[in-house]
Amino acid sequence: MTIMGELLFKTSSEPCYSEAQTRGGKNATFYFDISQMEGTSPTLTITPQHKNVVDDSWTDLTAITITTTGPSAASTDNDVREQVRLKFVVGGTNSWFRCFTLPIVWS
Repeated sequence: MTIMGELLFKTSSEPCYSEAQTRGGKNATFYFDISQMEGTSPTLTITPQHKNVVDDSWTDLTAITITTTGPSAASTDNDVREQVRLKFVVGGTNSWFRCFTLPIVWS
């Protein structure tokens, strides 16, 4: 299994974004594996976003809020636009996550 990236996050009021990727199909499933997490009431909200190259802003596809370690997934049955990225937001007090992002599965 190929890993797209390993990301470490800590509590911040600012979201963190992945690099934009080119669409590989009309629909997408996003897979994540949370291997570690700490803090008081930690949450990690991951929101896949999409846009066309000519668009100025990103649009949310769906969102998943993670509160435990292990694998998670977010799927969309929307027509995904030309580019996709992931938005990560950590909640809780003194919280941090170790998140592995896996390749997007297109259909």
